[in-house]
Amino acid sequence: MKSCFKTKNAFTLIELLVSISVLAMVAAISVSSYPKFSEQLGVSAETYKFLAYAREAQVYGVAGYTTPGVKVVSGLEIDRDNNTIKKVEWQSPNSITNQSYINNKVDTVDDSLQIGNLYEIEKICKDEVCAENYDQGYVFFRRPNPESRLLGMQGSILYPDQSSSAGFQRLEITIRSKKNNQFVKKVVILQTGQMYVSDW
Repeated sequence: MKSCFKTKNAFTLIELLVSISVLAMVAAISVSSYPKFSEQLGVSAETYKFLAYAREAQVYGVAGYTTPGVKVVSGLEIDRDNNTIKKVEWQSPNSITNQSYINNKVDTVDDSLQIGNLYEIEKICKDEVCAENYDQGYVFFRRPNPESRLLGMQGSILYPDQSSSAGFQRLEITIRSKKNNQFVKKVVILQTGQMYVSDW
């Protein structure tokens, strides 16, 4: 004789409480880690924004229009103190030395990139060791080649030697979160004109 009662599969009270507890723990972990994730994402966003801005300046420097008879060199001015990257031009430098370029710098029309308030340009270095942290960095793009001339400055002292026209092989700009020092990324600009983002 068959039973007229059907068995139903259902959670017991203990199973239900365990399930809710697990979900609560997962939610708590997610909520607590979100601020760190947000900061890390913000550092990446600021760094890639910087990279895109630098590449835009490079394209303009290589392909931009110039007035016949006027030598114009385009590039970037990276200012660690003001947390800004600015497109600048050098008009008719009287020689190929780095000091000549600096002396003939002409600011462009308010075209600058401001790093967000929660982040900062922590370092401007000429290599990975970062023995010297420069106040400013300059990148010159020499038409018609995409190659770049790189140098850093500390105050009014120009590095390397003022008579040198070679500049550095690489310039590294480190961007970090002000709240959490462990979240950093850097933009690497090579003398060959190549640019990329690197993790710390």
